[in-house]
Amino acid sequence: MPWFMGPVANWYARLGHPHSVGRTASNEQVGLGHAGVGTPEEWLVKYLGHVVLADRQQDRGTSKAGVCFDPEATYRGVLFGSAVVTLMLTADARIHEILQISADRFVKPVRVYIVKNPDGTPKRDPATNRIITDVMVEQRLLPKGRKRDDLRLQYDVSAARVHLQQMTALLKAAHGGQIPAVPFAPRHPKAEQLATERYLFPRNRARGRRQAATGVNVTVYPSCSRR
Repeated sequence: MPWFMGPVANWYARLGHPHSVGRTASNEQVGLGHAGVGTPEEWLVKYLGHVVLADRQQDRGTSKAGVCFDPEATYRGVLFGSAVVTLMLTADARIHEILQISADRFVKPVRVYIVKNPDGTPKRDPATNRIITDVMVEQRLLPKGRKRDDLRLQYDVSAARVHLQQMTALLKAAHGGQIPAVPFAPRHPKAEQLATERYLFPRNRARGRRQAATGVNVTVYPSCSRR
């Protein structure tokens, strides 16, 4: 079973348990977790929750279909989650730096380099015999301990560039072809320096942070201290 089905199954199992979710519940009567980047939109969450609760109250068995989930929401969750993990493993950046990634901070032009074989010779396309090139995609981010724009450092985000491209496409699709400019968390120590940008990692609207940017009430990271 794919790794992401575990969280999906756990979320589905909480439906219909009024006290199992706590303060994150969108509707305490049916025990719903708030709609997030990897969970369905509110109307579908409520529908599934009421169905599960009704089955439980009337002592009916669960659906033969097994776990119900929204493929589009699951795709979003896997995409954003994979992007974070990839960046943390390859970009040499902390999580609060990764959260700063925005469409406004890409280093231009991108750096083009020649891909080489283990022995140091240029790698060639076997079909055309042309030398293979690739690009290094970088972001100018504000690292820990620095609060001036001129102290930003360049981080290599090339390993997640496909993820970032797909995230950008989702944001544009949800906002009429534009990436919305949203403010950083106002209580963050660097809120003044980070300000309003076209961030690619949206925040939870319900907790007064960034607006939902992918068309749902998004939560990427629950820890307020990292915002």
